[in-house]
Amino acid sequence: MSPFLSAARTNGKYTSEDRLLYSYQLDGQDWSPYQEQRNASFLDLPAGKHTFRVRSMDRNWNVDPTPALLQFVIAVPWYRESRLMFISSLGLAVTIFFAGLAFNRHRQLVRSYAEVEAKVTLRTQQLERANQELFHSQK
Repeated sequence: MSPFLSAARTNGKYTSEDRLLYSYQLDGQDWSPYQEQRNASFLDLPAGKHTFRVRSMDRNWNVDPTPALLQFVIAVPWYRESRLMFISSLGLAVTIFFAGLAFNRHRQLVRSYAEVEAKVTLRTQQLERANQELFHSQK
């Protein structure tokens, strides 16, 4: 729905839209100068509620007494949503925590494998010595 009027009623008469001039106001700021342009673009409006008003005037300087009103809301971009940032931060913290646990567990496993291997080597050497002693005692 365009808030720009297609015709204005002044003094009981209608003025065709090609003869109207338009002025707009955004969020209570100053009214724009009257112009023939029937559309307006606003780039980079901040997130939140906004109020847009439009009034028309004919070429005899008769101004429409009741400006058209449009209220709209601009949502925060998804990547700036505070809930998303909180959940992402929490997810990152949980990921780092479990990565630290996994890394610590891996170090413990490597250390225990080295200990087991050292014990196996020691026992193997003891068995070889006992085998040699047994072999020598049988001679």
